[in-house]
Amino acid sequence: MGESIQEKAQELYDALEVRKRPDGKKYYCLKNDSPLWMSDLIRQVHGDRLPDDYVYETIAETAAILADADPDADVDELWEALAEGVEADLYTKELTDWLGDSIYNITYLNQVLEDDLGIKDGFQLLAYAQYLFKQEIARAVLDELVKLVKESD
Repeated sequence: MGESIQEKAQELYDALEVRKRPDGKKYYCLKNDSPLWMSDLIRQVHGDRLPDDYVYETIAETAAILADADPDADVDELWEALAEGVEADLYTKELTDWLGDSIYNITYLNQVLEDDLGIKDGFQLLAYAQYLFKQEIARAVLDELVKLVKESD
């Protein structure tokens, strides 16, 4: 029997490292000797986006949550763990930095407005928009890991 989703997630998490740019900003990237499936997964999760620090950070966060999940958890339980574990940033500066990072991020803000959740506070609006972004990335990571595990069985 092949590896579990949790084991693959642990491998992915272990292969992600934090580096610093010349301006001191930290970012995640894959270690140089990482297996090809990890690069493929990251490319798939990015979709049409160029490499994005927020996507990488959310991939790392997702991999950590999945790696720590109950080894007997099924896919639905893993998704529940992600829905509870992946959270929006707490500080307005972080949220506005995220929003300004990519033109695509405005679509999440628009989605919250279209869903008409009754949010009247700008901070909550931004936080929920970022939550939708992170959940989309988390779902894509989980889907890719499920495919990998099925292919290895």
